[in-house]
Amino acid sequence: MKAVVLCGGRGERLMPMTDRRPAALLRLCGKEILLFTLEMLEKAGFEEAVLAVGYGSEQVERLLDEKYSGKIKLHMINTAGKSTVQAVRTAMCDETEILAVECNCICIHPLDEIIKVHLSHDTFCTALTYDTENKPAGIYIVKRELFDSFNPEKPMDMTEDIIPEAVKSGEAVLLDGKGYYKRITTPEAFLDCQRHMLYNENMSQRLTENNFSGAAIGEPVYIGENVSVMSGSVIESGSVIDNNAVVKGGKVNGYVGIGSVISERCDINSAVVCRGAVLDSGVKCGEYSVIGEKAHIASEAVIEKGVGIWSGKNVEKGARLYENVKRSSDSRLVIDENGECSLWGGEATAQKAMLFGLCAASAAKKGGSIVTAYGSDESLLLKQALDCGICQAGVNVYSIGRAGISELSYAVNRFGGEFGILIGTNISGHARLISAGGMLPDEKLLDRIGSIADDRAYRSVGLSQTGRVTDFSAVREIYVAELEKILPDRFKGVNVDIRTYDVKKATIADRLFHGRNDIDGERIIFNLSADGTKVSAYSEKTSYVMWEKLVAMYAGVCFEKGLAVALPENFPSNADATAEVHCGRLYRYENNADIAKDVAVSTHNMFAYDGLYLASAVTSYLSEQGITLQKALCDVPDAYTSSRFVGITMSRENKEKIFSELGCSVEGEITMGKTHAVIRPLRDKKGITVFAESVSCEQAAAFCEDITSRIKGIFR
Repeated sequence: MKAVVLCGGRGERLMPMTDRRPAALLRLCGKEILLFTLEMLEKAGFEEAVLAVGYGSEQVERLLDEKYSGKIKLHMINTAGKSTVQAVRTAMCDETEILAVECNCICIHPLDEIIKVHLSHDTFCTALTYDTENKPAGIYIVKRELFDSFNPEKPMDMTEDIIPEAVKSGEAVLLDGKGYYKRITTPEAFLDCQRHMLYNENMSQRLTENNFSGAAIGEPVYIGENVSVMSGSVIESGSVIDNNAVVKGGKVNGYVGIGSVISERCDINSAVVCRGAVLDSGVKCGEYSVIGEKAHIASEAVIEKGVGIWSGKNVEKGARLYENVKRSSDSRLVIDENGECSLWGGEATAQKAMLFGLCAASAAKKGGSIVTAYGSDESLLLKQALDCGICQAGVNVYSIGRAGISELSYAVNRFGGEFGILIGTNISGHARLISAGGMLPDEKLLDRIGSIADDRAYRSVGLSQTGRVTDFSAVREIYVAELEKILPDRFKGVNVDIRTYDVKKATIADRLFHGRNDIDGERIIFNLSADGTKVSAYSEKTSYVMWEKLVAMYAGVCFEKGLAVALPENFPSNADATAEVHCGRLYRYENNADIAKDVAVSTHNMFAYDGLYLASAVTSYLSEQGITLQKALCDVPDAYTSSRFVGITMSRENKEKIFSELGCSVEGEITMGKTHAVIRPLRDKKGITVFAESVSCEQAAAFCEDITSRIKGIFR
């Protein structure tokens, strides 16, 4: 028999505890409810389970990826927007009967006993009950026949509608449950369950009691990893202080979430403080009140009994609140799919840069290394603060000084750093992360950094283990020497000029090209992009030649030499056509990841994301072959790209709906004639980008417009 775990509910009555995560991921004594449920299934001998996910499905995937190492083979199916009846029926797939567990409850009744009772009765359902009125609990075995007589379009609840009706008609059996059972649907029920686990299930722990000098701590309590409880604090029995939280004083009775801060003279009275929240001095939280994730409660504020403060909301100093305060915008650290971060928004400060360095390094390997650079003289202070934060987490810094993305990418390759950070290209203080070979950082790494920032789960090391800053500003000379190696002493038939707004890049270009030019040769003007990663070319015979075509052309040169090439996943398909012509090996960053990574860090592959290297490589090739730019490009297929942004919230359900109605592949690809498009959801889930490529810019743009209007029409 397979199991179905219903873990996609939003938990409306638990708000704002579930404002940012499903009820199944709430933590009891250091462990998510979903993990307790899977352990219960393992003990009963289940080998396979289907997780019916919906709200917060990405978080469920991440939790299982990072923390679940059990024996049960797990499958996930999206049931967003469905009732429990519809979700169970959908998750059953082709099974004739399953055991279903609603993942918002804690139960110690042995599941094998439920199975035995079910097998001894010729009924369609067997359900546990802990209610004097014999209302079913959230654990039951059902056969497919139970659903034959209900309307699948009508939203119904298993324990409120279907099972009670089946009991009345003799098609279901209720089994009196043994031991403790609690359905967690309110903050009161959550705290009751927490206390039961501490008092009865022996889940009390104090990992760092040597750091609690001067604090009064009752037993039993659960105190997680890297928690600081300062002198004068009172932690009453039955409380949980989760990982990385700080209690500076006052009294705590209830739950304090990951990375939260409780200041002096606070009074937490049977209340829930969610992860990342900050309570200033003298705040009072009444019975069963809830402070949402990353909310900020100013000093002397009073939150009355049962009041909820939604995630990210600020409460003013001295306020007294009798009603819920709904959600508002917050200032979370957001890293986009290009590895760019705005340092929590607003004006950049040294403190923000240091915290960003601490977050990034906490996601890296302890004792490893990160390469750092700064983009403008005004951002030197930000760079120094960034390095300080990285070292605090036990990671070494290879500092290359003021540099661009190209030099940073080269340095990451050269020194074997885990990744590189370029900070402060302007006064707004944006930071950008980049991996070896110019590749975008791994999405799991970006998620990990964001999670560490949200939870304040910074790595803590002793003074003897802090990282070191090593000055590698001389890497620019090594980088220039690398470019000089691919250039001949004198050009033949080529006269090159480099246009760039970067003074340092212009100086390097003058050093590389000016003394080598053939004054009587073909005049080619290369225009570097602002960040130096791309370059276009112009000559009288070719007019403007875009970066994509230059890359495809030089990829062909590499293929002729027997060298493999790695390019980004969304690079135009003319590179594939070039690879076919030359029987070359072409890898995409997102596919064949291990091979692509090995190729991407090769020196010859620098042309893919280094405009100056590409200009040097193309010039060298033209000079060696004695041909014009037009001749070199004649066999390269044209490929024109266009892109559009669509501001639509991209839940898993919306993504599947869009892909289905547009006829996309599971990767979001769609083709019409000679025009190809890719639909990519943004990492922040607040929109999608449509990329299209075709043999003409007009066709690419038209296809983009068509797809964009069709997507908007789906949600009208």
